[in-house]
Amino acid sequence: MNTVAIIQARLNSTRFPGKVLADLCGVPVLKRVIDQVRVAEMVDQIVVATLDSVIHERCEEWNCRSFWWYAGDDSDVLRRFVDVGRAYDADIIVRVCGDNPLVDPDYIDNLVDNAGRADYCGYRYSDGAWAITKPSGYVAEVVRLDTLEKLDSMLSPADPQREHVTQGIYTRPEMFRCVGVDTIERESAAIDTPEDLERVAEMIAGRNHATN
Repeated sequence: MNTVAIIQARLNSTRFPGKVLADLCGVPVLKRVIDQVRVAEMVDQIVVATLDSVIHERCEEWNCRSFWWYAGDDSDVLRRFVDVGRAYDADIIVRVCGDNPLVDPDYIDNLVDNAGRADYCGYRYSDGAWAITKPSGYVAEVVRLDTLEKLDSMLSPADPQREHVTQGIYTRPEMFRCVGVDTIERESAAIDTPEDLERVAEMIAGRNHATN
């Protein structure tokens, strides 16, 4: 089984344009995400999926594969994941957001280990909510490529669920087998605003201080 981690990254974020390349304690946010995912033992390949040539060029500098679309609907993230999965012969896809510099490699390995033959595997909070619906910056999702292909064929081109990639899976438990792994809510490390960047920088500085 070929497990491919796909990191989605773009520069045109509404609230914080260019955030994935913003400096975070001397390292670009996206580079930190890539480095975290590289630690995961159950990931065979890492690919950054992007519509931006600048991100594509930076990935080459960082010796990381990237899949760059020259044109296309930037809201159809589902189709982009299917394209990347096919291009890299994925059986299993780990979905990672490019603005989560503290994504936990152990969390990734745990999901892949628990996924089995399920269509989808993700973390869930004690209230039953899927963790992906309350972004924390630590978690990822695991989904089968053939499941994404099935969803892609089901949804119309204008369906808003295409932007959220897996939403059409875990909201249809009668159609797809979804496995939830228990987790706890933590202080968010996702970066959505410049203020988030400052807060996460303080978190990283605190961790570095604690290990010295």
